Amino acid sequence: PPPTLKCNGFATGERCTYGVSGDSARQERILTAARCLTFSTPKVAEAVLPTLVFRAGQTVVTLIATVSTETIASWVAPVPITSVVRAVPLPPVARQDGATLVYPDHPGVMHLFCCLGQSVSARNEDELAAMQAVTSLMGPFYELLNQTTSWLTKEHNVPKATASKFTGAFFQSIAHDAFAASTDQDGFQALVHEQTPGGLNETAVRELTQGGVYQAFKDALTVSVARLQGKVKLPDS
Repeated sequence: PPPTLKCNGFATGERCTYGVSGDSARQERILTAARCLTFSTPKVAEAVLPTLVFRAGQTVVTLIATVSTETIASWVAPVPITSVVRAVPLPPVARQDGATLVYPDHPGVMHLFCCLGQSVSARNEDELAAMQAVTSLMGPFYELLNQTTSWLTKEHNVPKATASKFTGAFFQSIAHDAFAASTDQDGFQALVHEQTPGGLNETAVRELTQGGVYQAFKDALTVSVARLQGKVKLPDS
């Protein structure tokens, strides 16, 4: 069995898929004994959670982005809605380097995800949706690295291995600076302003701004938050 991670009284690690496979009696024993349960699959959760017996003293953590707290609470009654917590972990939690959004600010769940990197709480569901929308920039960030590497290799004949190594190392190095600056609410703006006047970076910022790149990022965020709030449904691709 996988190792158990204990953090602030919660324990995770025993893997069990409710209502899909496995010994149902064993599943019920785990459900009855557990203090904290996590669910992540919308269709399974909707079909299975209402059939299970929960306790009022349990905490339920939902990783399902498109189902409201109220709906989850209706599936897991008598667990109170104040003990239904939404969390947004991202792939870096696998190496304990994640930044997980949590709502509401539940001390036990916050500490649990601190074991996997950092946890940041939202004040309300609108704020959660807005910050969760930012996670949709992960793919565009990777595509920026991909396009940068492609430009080096195809237009300047840089060996692909060299281009990939340098691009990854460069963005990692400036990400460290950005993380350090994040403790100051104006830190990112300060990093932009410290670029050499008339230099390569200031010129690149100006060209990208005039080209509408940063507005396009904001437009993408607006679509993402609307989708998370159920206002826009995009077709499957």
